[in-house]
Amino acid sequence: MAILVGNPYGRLMGTLAETVGGAARGRRGKLNTIRTKVDPSNPNTPDQVIQRSKFRDCLDVARAVGPALYQADLNRAIGELPGFQSLMSVLLNNISDIYTFTEFPTLLLGDLHVPNEVTLGAGVTAGSFLLEWTTELGPNGTASDRLSCFIVEATAPAPGTDRHVYKLDAGEFRSDADITAGGFPGDTDMVVLGWFTGSGTAAGLISNTFSAEGTSGA
Repeated sequence: MAILVGNPYGRLMGTLAETVGGAARGRRGKLNTIRTKVDPSNPNTPDQVIQRSKFRDCLDVARAVGPALYQADLNRAIGELPGFQSLMSVLLNNISDIYTFTEFPTLLLGDLHVPNEVTLGAGVTAGSFLLEWTTELGPNGTASDRLSCFIVEATAPAPGTDRHVYKLDAGEFRSDADITAGGFPGDTDMVVLGWFTGSGTAAGLISNTFSAEGTSGA
């Protein structure tokens, strides 16, 4: 890039023929710049198409999950990333090239006890699920700790349709032991990511995450 200082034409901005004018900062402060116009390439290789489709898919899931779940609890769950970017990182790192989610890795969020066992399975009615967990209190836990989670359709949906997502924002006590809900197509593979937030003497604490796979009622 050529940098012109004190050029006779004043500040050149925009495109003139094959020349693009702009500005940059250097040791002398803000400078006028001139460069040759370059049309970016967009080869649309198969790998690029897959990556873009995966990103759009994960973005749709993150929007369905919503900021009430990810904004505070998942803040800095991945390095120094804020909640939204942390969730997107988890989703993108756990979706295959055929757009399928499997169990999510554990996110190290805090010191509150996470249940020793969590299962996700079919509910009694078509499209329903049963999420169960053991209710031991463990270190720092209380019976009134609250569960937050989202359950996402694991397999790629039909073209032009969004994945089914169920979300729960601190809606069940540790002592409740299970959730039964619906909203999924019958016989659908699902994946859950959940965690507990503290209550009472555990207020302000949060547990590491848990994950499980299951299939909705047929």
